[in-house]
Amino acid sequence: MAVSLLIGTINVNGLHDANKRKTTYEFIGNKKIDIALIQETHSELSLENTWRNDWDGISFWNSGPQKRSSGVAILLRKNLDLKIDFIEKDTEGKILSLCFTFNKTKLQIINIYAPNSPASRGNFFKNITNFIKAEYSLILGGDFNMVEDIQLDR
Repeated sequence: MAVSLLIGTINVNGLHDANKRKTTYEFIGNKKIDIALIQETHSELSLENTWRNDWDGISFWNSGPQKRSSGVAILLRKNLDLKIDFIEKDTEGKILSLCFTFNKTKLQIINIYAPNSPASRGNFFKNITNFIKAEYSLILGGDFNMVEDIQLDR
């Protein structure tokens, strides 16, 4: 029997408002998302525990020094049967990596919130390779902040 995970990614443009946070969490639950990747949380270290307690499952947060242009999180639904091996994050609140074992498979999810500036994106994407673990199958998600065709994509 095959076992699957439903993974979703959402740019929330801030979660300071309690109603918005509640609506976001309800959306994730209603869609039956097992693992949610959230970007642009505008989180602060001092609020992470409160926001963690608002979620019914397990959550991991990375708040950056500039709360307005950073913050990523990974939310796991309640009772998700996986073993967390380790977590890594950058210092800017733009990268959060979760390595875990699910159904005897080693998986790594990296949630990113790439810089808006094309000049900054090159180094950012080069830096992601430092987080990739060869012994894990990689799932990369998030907000890449890249627009190929400004007429079509914006």
